Amino acid sequence: MCSPTDVFTFIIWTTDSTWRAPGTRTARAPSVADVAGYKPNVDVKNYAAHVAVSDETIREAMADPGTTYYPKRRGIDFYHRYKEDLALFAEMGFTMLRVSIAWTRIYPTGEETAPNEKGLRFCEDLFTEMRCLGIESLVTLSHYEMPLSLAMKYNGWADRRAAECSPGFAATALSAAGSW
Repeated sequence: MCSPTDVFTFIIWTTDSTWRAPGTRTARAPSVADVAGYKPNVDVKNYAAHVAVSDETIREAMADPGTTYYPKRRGIDFYHRYKEDLALFAEMGFTMLRVSIAWTRIYPTGEETAPNEKGLRFCEDLFTEMRCLGIESLVTLSHYEMPLSLAMKYNGWADRRAAECSPGFAATALSAAGSW
């Protein structure tokens, strides 16, 4: 039981995700979220139809530059505006931000032997800015954005070879995050 002298710490925080916040595929390769389509004529209870994907639907999605049927392509353009957004978060009193590091920003296809330096630089700049503003980071490594190339080549998580690609991303992200 708590006594009146117990001290409580409240963390005021918000969250983002790699496919909602960036809004564009700037400095990252396509992920499965980029081809997840909005299907207005499919019954919302028909989960199988909503998540059904084929090589043809992926080609159609990649050929369609719009956001009407691919709403996960829209976002707040955090990649270009993160300094402004973080300043607003700090002004609102947020002390923590959960951020997702896009797998496709660090390893665009998921199978590279070396990380994308531009992607690492963005993460470093982001975390440096957060520290300057007194905002702690709570990092998510994967938030529904497997590299599309892995999903197409290995049928996503159904093939162990795709899963074997993720430890390299995790090790790189965690190692780099420790230095940020």
